[in-house]
Amino acid sequence: MKAHFDKPENCPAYNFYKAEEDIRYLLKDQKENLNEYEIYELNKVLIDLKEWFSAEYNERAYKQSLSDLKNKMFLELKIIAINYILETINSVNTEKISLFLNEENVEKLKENCKKYNIAFIDLKRDMINNLDRVKKGVTNDYNRVLGKFENENIKFNYVKTAINVLRKLNLQRDPLQISLLEWCEMLKLVDELN
Repeated sequence: MKAHFDKPENCPAYNFYKAEEDIRYLLKDQKENLNEYEIYELNKVLIDLKEWFSAEYNERAYKQSLSDLKNKMFLELKIIAINYILETINSVNTEKISLFLNEENVEKLKENCKKYNIAFIDLKRDMINNLDRVKKGVTNDYNRVLGKFENENIKFNYVKTAINVLRKLNLQRDPLQISLLEWCEMLKLVDELN
């Protein structure tokens, strides 16, 4: 792996934020080209740095983010399950689902419905209507959760924020030379002052 920033104490905070736009900012020499494996590895490093920063700076917000992520993933799986169940039921040529599927497959379908809190209805038309209604609700919930993630990713101007933090702390530093570890501590100090 090419020389890169991998720890909070050696990664400049500026590079940490810029790596979101271009992962090469984690390289010590940003002019180097990367292959797909190196991009993958650097993204893993960035995720580790983000987790460290989130947990270190604001543990409560970090736990909330993990909870939101878990909820987002559950809703994504539920939408996939609903689509799969709809696809299965749409292939049924009888009025009752239990007349088309064998007993074992009906039980599997009931288990999947129970897993995702979906009522199983043996009548094909009623089940499709129920699934369509549930899918709309889950899609609304998913979009709401997705909105939280989009709001968190609003463009952040590190240099401008760093200058304001340095002023509040009466420090003279080059914002581009502040490590992620130092940045985290500075933010904590500013929070204490406010």
